[in-house]
Amino acid sequence: MNTDFLSRFEDTIERLAALEKADAGDASLAARKRELAERVATVTSQPDLAAQYIHEAEAERDWAVVVACQHWAAPYDNDYLVVSLAAGVPFKALDVVALSSKEDLAFEDLAAAAESGDRQIVLEMVQPLALKGKPWLTSIPVSEPRAQGALYLHHFFFSRERPGQGGTARRVAHRKILDASSKLLRMENPHNVDGVAQVPHPAIPPHRLPAQRAKLPQQVSTSTGLPFKRLFLTLGRNENDLGTTPWQAWVVINVEMAPGQAPQADDYIALADHDPANAYDYIKDGLHDAYQYVPALVKGAYETWVYCAKNVNKHLTIADIERLEKYRLFYARKASGGPYVIVGEPARFKTQKHWMEESLPYIGQKRLHEIVIPGAHDAGTYDPESKGLALNAQAQNLDFSGQLALGIRYFDCRLQNFPKTHPSQPFYFYHGLAMTYTEITDLITALRKFFTEDNSKDIVILDFSRFDGFGVSDYEKFFNLFKHDPLFADAMMTPEEAKQLTINELFAQGKRLYLLSDRVPTARQWLWTLGQSINLDNQWAETSEVTTLKNWLDEQVKLSMRSSELWSLQAILTPYLVNSLVWYAAELFPILHEWVVNEWWQKANVVFCDFTAGTDLVEASMVCNQKRYNSQLGNVFRYAHSGWETGAPLFGEEAGHGGWTGFKSVFASSDGWIYAIDWDGNLFRYDDTQWRQGGGPIQTRQPLSNAGWHTYRQVFASSQGLIYAITGNYQSSGTGKLWRWHDTGGDKLDGGTLIDAGWERYKRAFASSDGWIYGIDPLGKLWRWHDTGTNKLGDPTLISSGWENYKLAFATSNGVIYGIDWHGNVWWWRDTGGNELGNGKQVGTWQANFRMIFATSEGRFYGIKE
Repeated sequence: MNTDFLSRFEDTIERLAALEKADAGDASLAARKRELAERVATVTSQPDLAAQYIHEAEAERDWAVVVACQHWAAPYDNDYLVVSLAAGVPFKALDVVALSSKEDLAFEDLAAAAESGDRQIVLEMVQPLALKGKPWLTSIPVSEPRAQGALYLHHFFFSRERPGQGGTARRVAHRKILDASSKLLRMENPHNVDGVAQVPHPAIPPHRLPAQRAKLPQQVSTSTGLPFKRLFLTLGRNENDLGTTPWQAWVVINVEMAPGQAPQADDYIALADHDPANAYDYIKDGLHDAYQYVPALVKGAYETWVYCAKNVNKHLTIADIERLEKYRLFYARKASGGPYVIVGEPARFKTQKHWMEESLPYIGQKRLHEIVIPGAHDAGTYDPESKGLALNAQAQNLDFSGQLALGIRYFDCRLQNFPKTHPSQPFYFYHGLAMTYTEITDLITALRKFFTEDNSKDIVILDFSRFDGFGVSDYEKFFNLFKHDPLFADAMMTPEEAKQLTINELFAQGKRLYLLSDRVPTARQWLWTLGQSINLDNQWAETSEVTTLKNWLDEQVKLSMRSSELWSLQAILTPYLVNSLVWYAAELFPILHEWVVNEWWQKANVVFCDFTAGTDLVEASMVCNQKRYNSQLGNVFRYAHSGWETGAPLFGEEAGHGGWTGFKSVFASSDGWIYAIDWDGNLFRYDDTQWRQGGGPIQTRQPLSNAGWHTYRQVFASSQGLIYAITGNYQSSGTGKLWRWHDTGGDKLDGGTLIDAGWERYKRAFASSDGWIYGIDPLGKLWRWHDTGTNKLGDPTLISSGWENYKLAFATSNGVIYGIDWHGNVWWWRDTGGNELGNGKQVGTWQANFRMIFATSEGRFYGIKE
């Protein structure tokens, strides 16, 4: 029996219950229902397991219930019901209790109430085991049930149809617990201090809190310049819309005021579906309602009535990023003695399909665990089967293509397996009680489009953190979807590459996909590139309170900020009751950006949240990465290997300094000539006059060329001032050309010569003296060419293998080659021109955390680090 499934039996049986009213004509849904029923039957035949979920007989109805009231001060200013369930009642994991003014209630009524929000049916429900013996603090004002005359408590549970048999049935027991004339006990509320509630009421979701209007700020003069720092659009749920679809996407206008600035009383922001010609040119297609006076904004955001979603099929509605891109946002201010005028330029929402590539000047010399990466919690839950019962399980309203376009680069993925009913493609996403229509092929199709049609080179991290109903062969079948796909197989990086290569190196080698999972240790036999999951249960705060979540995340930052591996912050609020996640996610939207940018910008790594289109987490990540770059410009250090000719042990002292991590690439020729390429494509030459002595800084700099050097995949040099550059993309057939230049020491570099093709096959290249050039292919084979100075390089010679074990390779004079393995050991070879390189010799261990390492003549190394 599959132990992974057994551990999730609670989810399975609830899913089955959710499908009780499934459309009989939906063959796919009916088949999945049958398979779930078989799983339930398998588990219920195990007495020890069934005891956790199923009552042997009718549940005991005589356990005591005490109803009291508790006053909550401002901003609530109301008395709320408190229900205390008797201690010691043998509740099961699947039990639910609900409060209603109706005497008779069926389980179908729970589903209908959850979907419609109809409080005439159900006022509130909770799983009693989740209360952990504490009183049930409801969000029900005392006046509400009394207006109906009575309040009933309904207990929903599973029991065996016949004691000792395997079948189960859902039961319900109910009792009256309150009459209109009842006098309630009063419970003290220690959180009320000086007429103000010091903590949020745990059962009242953010969307139902009384609105706190901003006070009008003091007016400022229009002569002080732009009053705002940033205008931007997000998506959210209109808090005035209490309909049946709390996950729907409404356009939200956000304003971030400039430091020291405040809006004037008449300043407003507005939304247009075109470029506005003046401050009133937005009254079109009903958008005249999409404006707001800035001083009246709550938390700097205005949730408009502009709906921004699309119906994909009969059961799926998701946010529409493409439509959001068409809107223009502008800020208007009343000029002195005149009409309103637009201040600054109208802003637009921008998709971020290439933000990592565009950020390479800031993140290129970093590693994945050294930058901020935005992520999505339960990324595949945008298409639940049961909309009503999935309120607290649906975590996204963008499909995978939308999340990729938004800029999300980490995806929390949870899969369940339906091999009997869907043998060709059995893998579906799920979250807790929510089954979905989302298949693994939806993710694969979106990724393929992202990498090909969108031509994005950005790195995507897929964290498969949960599996339901998987056996050994199922894991193998699942991971083979990636392993046997040529596009993904070539793009996948190993854990060692993800940890030790810079992002610039990963880009150069076409590594843009990283798969994680530690739930299946044996999966490495099927997918050797699998990394360790960073979605850990013990890093989930499991709280509905913002303050508690912030304290929890701050502690996680302290524990992990110096990690040399990927790690995550789960910025997620958990509903106290059966409420929508979007209400809690929306509470984080205005403040998550500030936490990341102002407090964690030097520390955070992967940050993921719910309903990612509602927050500007992607922009926050980009800001953090740029701030890190500005604060950490690296130094260049000089080392001497005195035994470079014989392979004697490596030793040396650091020498030299300068700010060098701002360059895309740095490499060296002979006699201390160092070359650097900036992100604007300029090539510079530095002359290290102290390269032999190591006694002073590198000072002399000469600009040589501005001919787009940042477009080359790799640039390297040999002795005598020979510079080589490879065009094209790694493993992109026909794109890899090899060019050569000769630097004679003048003030500019002459035009290059095309000398070879086919270099897309080599992931790394370097050169020694006397025209010897080396390339490492994807299989780890080392090839050698001899450049005689003609216009054609000639055929290579295979001289060694096993070079996939080295993260860095470079050379110095006279055919001496160095390799640094994934453990930091430095190896030495001497190429004498034969057909085999021979075995290497370990000459030292490189402990320093260098971004780039290269060499000039006579075993002199350079390393760049922060």
